[in-house]
Amino acid sequence: MRLDRFTQRSQEALEEAAQLATSYQYPEIDPEHLLLALLQQPDGTVAPLLQQLEAEPAQMRGRLVSDLKCRPRQRGRPRFPPMTWSRCCARVST
Repeated sequence: MRLDRFTQRSQEALEEAAQLATSYQYPEIDPEHLLLALLQQPDGTVAPLLQQLEAEPAQMRGRLVSDLKCRPRQRGRPRFPPMTWSRCCARVST
């Protein structure tokens, strides 16, 4: 993935998604990690867009965190930086 094709804010979100995957000890970076990173960005555009669609960003964040906590975790020595993008994320980013 060529990060230079992304805006600075997008690059930050991608880096945060990788950190989230690592913190949850998950072997891949999934769309859920990226969405959570976007929702957590201060002054980001995702939360206000969701509010315009009458969705609750805080509730969505809570559900994402709950979902990520329930997933199987990587055992053994973690790889840093995180591993790979999930197939879904890899398709979208090319």
